[in-house]
Amino acid sequence: MISYSAIADYLPSNSLEFVGTGQVKLNLNQITGNSLTLDASAIEGILKILEALALYTDAVNTERAAATPPLAPIEFCEKHLTGTPDAPNFQYVVTASINSQSFINNVVDPTA
Repeated sequence: MISYSAIADYLPSNSLEFVGTGQVKLNLNQITGNSLTLDASAIEGILKILEALALYTDAVNTERAAATPPLAPIEFCEKHLTGTPDAPNFQYVVTASINSQSFINNVVDPTA
């Protein structure tokens, strides 16, 4: 399962924590290393979260490839280098399968 605990391993320490009944806190100050306000740019924090998801996806796929018998890779978050040498870009692609019985309200965990 893609859990918050599993993703936390790919984020800076103390950036993701369980704070009480039904509440998980994502600390963007810890993730970015900056003291943020609501008016700060969200780009760095979002990209660092996507980077963690891409690293986690790669780790899951490495484990699945090493299984006996090997398991098919999951599709969740991929990172691609695009653009040109003078103007490189990172492109993140997040894929979530949909449970057709309930459509968008119930996405499927690719590791399940």
